[in-house]
Amino acid sequence: MGNSRINLYPAETATSINRGGSLDLWATNASGNEIDLRDEFHKFLYGSGSETAKGQRGILRRMNVDDDGELVVCPCVSDTTLEPDLDNPCPYCHSERYIWTEEWIVYYCTTIGRGDKKANAVDVFPAGIYADEIKYFYLEHGVEPSKVDKIIEVDRDVDGNIEVPIVRVAKYSIGTIEPMRSDNGRVEFYRIAAVKDQRLAKWDQ
Repeated sequence: MGNSRINLYPAETATSINRGGSLDLWATNASGNEIDLRDEFHKFLYGSGSETAKGQRGILRRMNVDDDGELVVCPCVSDTTLEPDLDNPCPYCHSERYIWTEEWIVYYCTTIGRGDKKANAVDVFPAGIYADEIKYFYLEHGVEPSKVDKIIEVDRDVDGNIEVPIVRVAKYSIGTIEPMRSDNGRVEFYRIAAVKDQRLAKWDQ
């Protein structure tokens, strides 16, 4: 192959270095035409003039915290067992043990399985847990979910419209939250690995 070499830097940069100049190791040739991943993901979820929306609406159940950042335990929790009553679900916390607030979110999700080699994140779930469905949920950067929050799917018709009155059909406990970073390390979107919670209280339905 001879003595040919690949020049990693433009000639003027190499000349500057040879003359004692400094090299910015983090320099970039990105132009103003580079795509904005946040904007592209938003269009992917909500659609645009040339793209059909791929996202679907669901509910994020955020666990409330006090001024010290501690989860707010519901008064229904037993002082003895420190657990909520699952046989007679509390109408306030719905047997979550903690007080929460719900909000609408738009997400994209894919179903994975415990045996799926791509699903390394599911190893964070307790051994022996009954998981008929484990999913990746993709959320916009502004959502900022917490590992104690829950993602809830709602019933919808064949065209994807949410049924009214709203019926909660599945609840997912978060195992891992992976911030997907790009430009200068900023979070572009989140990928969440979550497992279906079999304890969907009757109050949730």
